Amino acid sequence: MSALSPSASGTLGRYESLVAKGVIRLRTTTMSDIPRYDVRLDFSPLELLLTEREDDQR
Repeated sequence: MSALSPSASGTLGRYESLVAKGVIRLRTTTMSDIPRYDVRLDFSPLELLLTEREDDQR
């Protein structure tokens, strides 16, 4: 599942055909609807990703 946020101008562009086919449904969503997470100031998403990759045994 993902959230699609069309451009500020409201144009759907390449998503228009998917909406017409019923493949995706649009609903009114704003940035205030997206959860926010408090993180440490020294938090590094890249460092977390690299650590997880090191631990992955695939």
